[in-house]
Amino acid sequence: MTEIESAFNEIFQDSLNSSFRPDFSLIKQQERSVCLIDSDSEVFYKACHLAGISKDWIPGLHSAVMMIKNNRKLFTVYRYAVELLLNNIEQYDARLFRNWPDPVIQMKDSAPLFYLLLSLETVPIIRAVHLKMGISDRISRDSCTGIGSKAEDYYFLNEHPGMMKKSIYWFQNLIQGRLFRCGRLEFMLKEIEPDLFGYRNPMDNEFRILLKSPTTEKWISPSVDGKTEIEADKSSFKKWNCVLKPGDKVLDMHIPGGGGLTLHLVRDSFQMALDFFEELYPEMEIKGFQCCSWIFSPDLEKIYPEGANLLLLKQAVHLYPVRSMDVEGIGFILGTSSWDTDQCPQKTSIQRNLKRHLLKGGCFRIAAMVLLKEEIENLEKQKS
Repeated sequence: MTEIESAFNEIFQDSLNSSFRPDFSLIKQQERSVCLIDSDSEVFYKACHLAGISKDWIPGLHSAVMMIKNNRKLFTVYRYAVELLLNNIEQYDARLFRNWPDPVIQMKDSAPLFYLLLSLETVPIIRAVHLKMGISDRISRDSCTGIGSKAEDYYFLNEHPGMMKKSIYWFQNLIQGRLFRCGRLEFMLKEIEPDLFGYRNPMDNEFRILLKSPTTEKWISPSVDGKTEIEADKSSFKKWNCVLKPGDKVLDMHIPGGGGLTLHLVRDSFQMALDFFEELYPEMEIKGFQCCSWIFSPDLEKIYPEGANLLLLKQAVHLYPVRSMDVEGIGFILGTSSWDTDQCPQKTSIQRNLKRHLLKGGCFRIAAMVLLKEEIENLEKQKS
């Protein structure tokens, strides 16, 4: 048995099972790897600051660092996790971190900090990657705060610092130089969803989407609010201009926690992102923006009050359906993907409204949107 296997058996004891059985062969010279928590205090504190970690959490994080470093087998497990996250991106599916147990026996109440520290290990790598790419210091710093944003989400839901293990894989987009924060929002350059076309009527400038239905596979054109579907095909738009088609490049939008998502901030963020990515990839034509999320759910009006920022955003973009379960995406509101009426948190009015809606047999499905780049300046003007 290798040192890593021995360490895992001791730290996690009976937790090794079919959903949590790391491939120890991925790591060769694992114990030689250098970690952020090996660095001096100044380097560590700087990483915390760049990530947007609350100063109030630093003493607890420092204590957790000492717990890990003073336990050889726990430190061995930690180094292994760092290697998987940072240096085995192609070989290890980081989404599997969600199955890792907490080292409760060794760290007790500080166990959730194990995965927050693991997430912080990405900060020096992100900064180095951005420096090599020529990314501005402002964009680089803002992008690093995505780690702190996820940590704040954890704190809000659990009332103590930590990191949702299901979020850890997301930070690999940062260390690969793919995800950037521009203003209020985060973006990645991607191709528009397959089997999706956008058409513009040259007579009245109306925009319509044509796509394959996620449920019937028939070609449909969704209504303006995205809630109804009309069967259609390309011949339905033969007098329209095709302005969006499969293969076109768009900016995939992601929303860090924090609230305050006004249309003004969204518009500024979209413009900032467009300017940034067009400078970063001058050879590519970026057509607009896309996003698949719970915030575009056709059921959102059931839990948010009239005039809420998210509802205004829904009204300002072009919506379309995606494949979704009847209840999906609620983890971003409740902090858990399981729907248990007894365990459902009710800290906020939105959580309480969601619970009432689901108890009545309501659905909560995810959906998606697109917005063309020429529509940014009119984003604050609602579609009729």
